[in-house]
Parts: sequence; C-alpha cells; structure tokens
Amino acid sequence: KKIHRFWFSGVFEPTVDFFDLLNQQADKTVEGLNALSKWLKEDGVERCQIVRDLERQADEMKLNIENKLVVCFVTPFDREDIYGLSSSLDEVM
Repeated sequence: KKIHRFWFSGVFEPTVDFFDLLNQQADKTVEGLNALSKWLKEDGVERCQIVRDLERQADEMKLNIENKLVVCFVTPFDREDIYGLSSSLDEVM
C-alpha cells in the first residue's frame, strides 16, 4: 500500500518551484528598474545597453515560466494567477 501512496503523491506533487521562479523574475525586474533609474541619472549608451540586456533576460524568464506552466501537471496555485503575475512583472520591466 505504501508504494501506491508514494506513486500517487509523486504524480500530483508540484515538480516546479513557481514561487522561486517568480521571485527570480521579481528580482530581475528590480534590477532592471534600478538600472533604468541609474541610466536616467547618469545617461550613457552603455547604461542603455544594460537596461536592454536586463529586459531581454526578464523576457526569457517569463517565457521559461510559461513553458513550465504548459508541461507541469500540478501548480501550487492557479495557473492563470501564475501567468498573470509573470506577465505583470514583464510589463513593469
């Protein structure tokens, strides 16, 4: 009986840490906003490129979350909420 319970719980157990992925995306968004603030204060082409690079990295993080939502059987909370949070963070960036 233990084998069946273990197998059953393994199927329905979340395998992706969406909380961690959203935290990482939020951290990247804060990093991007700080870089934007610095660019606006100091100006310079290299600052512009830093902001663009961070924006691209944030886009990749959003796509990673979207891809994991498609393949993950169970999520810790509603898929639409995870997608909405990730999309909102991307819009800020």
